Amino acid sequence: MNKFWYLKRMDLLAEIKEEDMKLIDKNSNMIYCDKGSIIYSPEELQNNIYFLKSGKVQLYKIDPSGKKIIYTILKEGEVFGALTGQDRENFNEYAEAFENATLCVVNKDLFFSIVEKNPVIHIKVNKLLGLRVYELEMFIEDLAFKTVSERLTALLKRLRDKFGVKVHDEEGNLLTKINISLSHNDIANMIGATREATTKALDELKKKGVVKTGRKVIYIVDNHKLEDLVNR
Repeated sequence: MNKFWYLKRMDLLAEIKEEDMKLIDKNSNMIYCDKGSIIYSPEELQNNIYFLKSGKVQLYKIDPSGKKIIYTILKEGEVFGALTGQDRENFNEYAEAFENATLCVVNKDLFFSIVEKNPVIHIKVNKLLGLRVYELEMFIEDLAFKTVSERLTALLKRLRDKFGVKVHDEEGNLLTKINISLSHNDIANMIGATREATTKALDELKKKGVVKTGRKVIYIVDNHKLEDLVNR
């Protein structure tokens, strides 16, 4: 799929006029990032909007102790970068390819010059920014007030809702696979815990029959139990 038709299919850009879409297409670049590549860091001025065509990207911060804290993982079709158009909006934010990823990169000034002409797109951008802020606020609240086990169950629910696919195990039981490769260290970075504490909390969920795990994969065995734990 060429760049023009990829952008045209995105919900965020669905209302853009043909001539404006062609302008974006002409002034944007498609880039490929290997897993682990840093897309941007706090030291850089944030001049771009990134449309994720394929793969996954993690957004994270570094806490005062130097620990990596992942607060969201983005999937195909999501947008990130300078969403308010301000140079330093992502203070202390890193974007890194969580998997091999292909991105369409658009200059923020060009993008917002077009967005400002279209109220519908402006509303969509504001909703997207509000959602990203909400995700970060909820993450910070979880760190402050929830135990490791509570943070883990909340995370698994979010990952299930975003990346879950229905599969059958060897016995024919219906499970929900979180369709993203996650090490215990990745999960620890997403709940602000040590690897040891994360492994212990996962083991507790396995004993309760809530989850089962494979190599870098998690299956939700009982969605009702997971919901009950989250809603306690």
